Amino acid sequence: MENETLYAYAAGIFDGEGYVDIYKASISKASKSPSFMLRVIISQKDGLIMKWLEDNFGGHVLYSSRNGTYIYRWDIRSKRALNFLKLIYPFVQIKKKQLDVAIEFEERRGTYLETLKGFQGFRRLSDEEIGWREKMSQKLKSLKKEYVSYTKSSSRTTTKRKNV
Repeated sequence: MENETLYAYAAGIFDGEGYVDIYKASISKASKSPSFMLRVIISQKDGLIMKWLEDNFGGHVLYSSRNGTYIYRWDIRSKRALNFLKLIYPFVQIKKKQLDVAIEFEERRGTYLETLKGFQGFRRLSDEEIGWREKMSQKLKSLKKEYVSYTKSSSRTTTKRKNV
């Protein structure tokens, strides 16, 4: 499969079954700041597709079974997630605004972390940096609601016919 076709196929899977998230981990005893991480997750019952994603883009496939149902979940994070999103970006149709936020987040996060290289152990993020990361996480969440809002309406529409 040529690269362009591979990326377009992966973009279609992502648009239909995937989501991108800025995950905020709780503060551990060792760290001095919350940890924020970009992650892409695609879930599906077809394990072959999940294995195909893992083989072509990295990440990990997890299998879970609950109450007789099962699901495979492909999970990729941080720089690998960024690389994946950049490869599929030209082909994504529905979730492009979400990718814009995710890519901006991970690129700035990586640049910020580069400034801390050479230090041992955990370093505290500035309050400004923590605020920006929180804002980006909320922005991404709000973009997801743009595509879901119409499904939350429980009102039914009916059409009355005239007797002719």
